[in-house]
Amino acid sequence: MNRALTSMVPRAAAAITMGIALCALAGWTFGVTPLKSVLPQEAPLEANAALGLILAGGALWRLPRSSPSPRRDAQVMAGAVLLLGVVTLAQYVFDLDFAIDELFFRDTSDVPGRIPGRMSPYSAVAFTGIGIALSAFNAASLRPLVWAAAALAALVGAVPIAGYVSDASAVVGNRWLSPVAAAIAFVLLGAGTIALSLHDGDGTQRAVVRSSVERKVIAAFAGALVLLAIGAGFTYRASVDFAESAQGISHSEQLRDGLDDLYVVLTGAESAQTAYLLTARQQQREEYQRLTSAARGYLKTIAGYAAGDRDQAADLAELKTQVERRLQLLDEAIALYDENGLSSAREAVASEEGAQKMRAILAATTRMNDRGESVLFQRESTLARTRQLTLGSLLLTLAVAAGIFLALFRGISREMVARAEAEQVLRERNREILALNSELAQRAAEVEAVNRELEAFSYSVSHDLRAPLRHIDGYLEMLIDQEGEALSDDAKRHLDVIADSSRHMSGLIDDLLAFSRMGRTELHVERVELEPLVREVIESLEMGTRGREIEWRIEPLPAVQADFSMLRQIFANLLGNAVKYTQRRDAALIEIGCAGEEEGRQVFFVRDNGVGFDMKHAGKLFGLFQRLHHADEFEGTGIGLANVRRIVARHGGTVWAEAEPGRGATFYFSLEAARP
Repeated sequence: MNRALTSMVPRAAAAITMGIALCALAGWTFGVTPLKSVLPQEAPLEANAALGLILAGGALWRLPRSSPSPRRDAQVMAGAVLLLGVVTLAQYVFDLDFAIDELFFRDTSDVPGRIPGRMSPYSAVAFTGIGIALSAFNAASLRPLVWAAAALAALVGAVPIAGYVSDASAVVGNRWLSPVAAAIAFVLLGAGTIALSLHDGDGTQRAVVRSSVERKVIAAFAGALVLLAIGAGFTYRASVDFAESAQGISHSEQLRDGLDDLYVVLTGAESAQTAYLLTARQQQREEYQRLTSAARGYLKTIAGYAAGDRDQAADLAELKTQVERRLQLLDEAIALYDENGLSSAREAVASEEGAQKMRAILAATTRMNDRGESVLFQRESTLARTRQLTLGSLLLTLAVAAGIFLALFRGISREMVARAEAEQVLRERNREILALNSELAQRAAEVEAVNRELEAFSYSVSHDLRAPLRHIDGYLEMLIDQEGEALSDDAKRHLDVIADSSRHMSGLIDDLLAFSRMGRTELHVERVELEPLVREVIESLEMGTRGREIEWRIEPLPAVQADFSMLRQIFANLLGNAVKYTQRRDAALIEIGCAGEEEGRQVFFVRDNGVGFDMKHAGKLFGLFQRLHHADEFEGTGIGLANVRRIVARHGGTVWAEAEPGRGATFYFSLEAARP
């Protein structure tokens, strides 16, 4: 994976996560409800969850990218995140209260079924997962655990996001799931942790799987995790179906109760009307009005429970019509009584239409009741099947997981037997290896001593040679300052030659020391994209090319496996030489490209149209202090190409040149192609 990407993703994930949490904390601090939710019209992010996200984002930001040793502040923050998740989970599992939910801010919202200030259980699971991943990050042997825990946190966040994107009512209405802002943060934290774990900061890939036992363990763990995810998804779906079936059963029962109550209330309204007509008591009229109002209320309740049921729609419409007509007839009789007395109302009361309406109402309620009973039976059957399927899926998941781990145990047992036999062979050869190691250790000590002597010699050469040069430069300056006007032109020219020679000698010392250090510098091999590197070197040569007409041709360059800084030195020397040896051309042309592949290595070239050289002298071209042109023609120390050859050789490649006097030169070198 690209080094810049694996560095950018964790940083961006940590920054966005902390931004989300800080927005929520600002809402809690200043009492601004929209800020608590971060996203408009969404559930608020609890204060302790926001603090946990800040800690998790900070730990991800501070995780070391190039050193296996953990940073103490990152470890402390990761441990705090893990503790927060575990303690919150314990509160849910064991029905405890550790008084951490409103430790910093008081939650005054009143949401039924939710404990004030407490994050959802799924958020607690995500914090536990990301806390484990961040705490175990620096242990290479626990890398599968890091991936699994980070993936768990990302999965917890992905489920609510997928539900909101697809507008799934079972997810959107689930108060136990994480708020959308927290879900986004969990996905970012999980992805950032996994991305950071794939590579070290210097771009080298971490060696994770080192044996077949580890591969089997990881495969079994991944399989069990997949099974767990499938089983959890099926169980969640079954629980949603279970809840929907239970809610449907409740609605069916309430519908039937409402139908019974409606008919009873209508009958009571008829009785209250008759009593009022016979006694003219205001109490009876009030009772009649109460019962008619209750009848209309029951009718609305029944309509609510039957909404969406197309089978009940026709009967419901008929029931509404009959009930409203029956109530209208009752009201008309009372109105006639109030205007003209009992004799006028008697005919309306004795009308057959009222009895017909009651029979129609009874028939409609009976049909709806019967249909509701049928639906109730179906839903109860579905509920029973859902229970059986849920139990069956759990048992199947456990059985398959047990089979996987049994097969894993048998495979590991065979692997351990084979390993024991191999260890026996290794023990038999251990004596020879110990003897060789002792000899190698002695040789290594000798080489180390020689290296120390070389370093001391280099320092001594640098110090001892620089001191006289500084004296020469100093006395030259004093001589020119004191006797400059009295010196003849020849004397001044001689002094200039001495100063130039001193500066040249100083450059030779610097280049010699650089050449010496280049052989001892440790290689840091990584994937290097050449085209950006070449353009960077060309930009660094801009000061020396101003006022000149130079055409740069850069062909497509494949990536290589090399030390970035040393590779930059190769191009700096070769392109610098090309600029130097084309300075007599009115229009210089410098080309950089790839000449193909040779024995698994990419061959690159730097070509110019400069002065060139005679190929009969090519043998000494890459030697130390070797120059093919006079110093008064072109400046230089004769060490640059020697450095190029040493760097290429340390990378296992070769370097050569082709040229012709007056027609330019081409330098070739080979490097290992980048790994796919």
